[in-house]
Amino acid sequence: MHNATSKLSDEERWKEIIDLVDALSTTQVQWLKDHLSNLEKSPTLLDSNDLSQRAAVAFGTETGNSKAIAEKFAKYASQQNKNLKIVDLSAIKLRHLSSYNQLFLICSTHGDGEPPEPMENFYNDLLRSEKSLTGLNYAVLALGDSTYDKFCETGKRVDQQLSKLGASRLIPCLECDVDYTDQAEQWMTSALDYLESDNESSLVTDYIISKPVVNNVSKSNPLEVEVSENICLTSSKRLRSIHHLELTCDELNTLNLEPGDSIGVTPHNPPDLVSRVLSLADFTGDETINSNGETVPLVQALRESFDLTIVSAKFVKKWAELTQSNELLEISKRDNKSIREFLKSHHLSDFLKNYPSRVAPGEFVNILRPLQPRLYDVANSLKVRNDELHLTVELYRYHLSGKEHIGIASRFINNLDESETLFIYPQHNKRFRLPDNPNVPLILIAESTGVAPYRAFIQEISVNDTRNHPVWLIFREHSFKEDFLYQVDWQNFLKAGDLTKLDTIFYEDDPSVSILEKISDNYQEFKGWLQAGAHLYLSGHKHTLENVESLLASGMNSDPGISGEWQVLKSQNRIHRNLY
Repeated sequence: MHNATSKLSDEERWKEIIDLVDALSTTQVQWLKDHLSNLEKSPTLLDSNDLSQRAAVAFGTETGNSKAIAEKFAKYASQQNKNLKIVDLSAIKLRHLSSYNQLFLICSTHGDGEPPEPMENFYNDLLRSEKSLTGLNYAVLALGDSTYDKFCETGKRVDQQLSKLGASRLIPCLECDVDYTDQAEQWMTSALDYLESDNESSLVTDYIISKPVVNNVSKSNPLEVEVSENICLTSSKRLRSIHHLELTCDELNTLNLEPGDSIGVTPHNPPDLVSRVLSLADFTGDETINSNGETVPLVQALRESFDLTIVSAKFVKKWAELTQSNELLEISKRDNKSIREFLKSHHLSDFLKNYPSRVAPGEFVNILRPLQPRLYDVANSLKVRNDELHLTVELYRYHLSGKEHIGIASRFINNLDESETLFIYPQHNKRFRLPDNPNVPLILIAESTGVAPYRAFIQEISVNDTRNHPVWLIFREHSFKEDFLYQVDWQNFLKAGDLTKLDTIFYEDDPSVSILEKISDNYQEFKGWLQAGAHLYLSGHKHTLENVESLLASGMNSDPGISGEWQVLKSQNRIHRNLY
């Protein structure tokens, strides 16, 4: 009887597995095959005879920086005959932590406080967990960008939660800005002291799911593309002009970009800013420095490699030492959060002008932040044309210390001429993709250039016979005559039936109308779409759309007809945000 029951149970289990596999897409089936193959090849975690002595360096990354540091840390450990495993946080479960007694975590923060997408499941499980981790010793190296308010948020929250669950902190969490190299080396040196030597040490990688590598284009190895078109979409009167760029390259199809993804673009500093910095620092520009292993003129390095606007806390402290300015010395003694607040109103030029000092060219560039890539949403589906990539770029203007400034990257990109080249790399965003279900309705809310990924969404739907989404686009911009981005495209999509409904808000034409009021005017229809399983997307300026989302949630929760629907949307991951 027992055997018959077991057989029946196995049959039922196999039926469930077969039904699940049948429901998977081609991409999902390939991923599962890779995963099962990897499990067969990977060392079993519990096979080790020295569980009490297991130590690991774990990384959570989106652009590869954390992984590179983890690999370097493991290499250092191996050189000292210390046994250390490498663990990818995208591929383990929280329960696996009990198999280690020492864990060194390196993780970055994506966007404004979000964990890297690959480690999102691990991160969320950790924050929800109440399971004791007593017996685990740990240290966290947090990577971030101090220009964001939630600087190193992922690393800090991981550190706090591990401590809350009873794990013992070996060394304090170290928060690193984009110029993290020196701090990371110091952290690794301190962390290595806690590892014991093992004459039979070896570098082992656990849990890393190896997916087929189609190309090696990355942040550190970008792809060169050519500008085939650069068209201003808005009125010439508009200060924040918006450009449509078309980039071409035969290798674009190897980037595996999908609608909702973005690309990273490394800009160059404008010549007038480079000249100003050289003048204030008393350099000619002909001086040579070592940059990325090459000897180059200082003027070239400043134009291509270093941030000439934003400085870090590291710069403040070093510049205070060089100038011996009482004011800067006092500021440099504050905590990093206070220094970052001070830097919100002070650019590099302000320091060079107000606190002058003579310094060697090499020493000067060593305390500058590296020039960071900027991310831009892909505005087309590569299934329509696989050798062409479209961007929608708004010229960014902002005020600082009573002066108006123009964004480095948007100025660089919008000034590119046809046939000029730039370097890009893919940045995948699985949080902002078309749903797996090819029939559910889509409600797309866009503010200005936030409409770019929706153009890619609808292009994808138009050429994919398996997708039959009803699509409702709600778009907000300045004025109908001067700023109706991609107007002809939306009209063609409506005519073809790929776009079901289009609502526009032009706030200069009619300041009384808002996104929320447009939804209120169509509330019964909006409610019906949600009850039919619609996915809700918000893309564009953060300050506008966060307010829209908050008011939508409040309004829906107070409606007896759909009370609780907002929580259902969240629990089913039907709300997708692309805010900046």
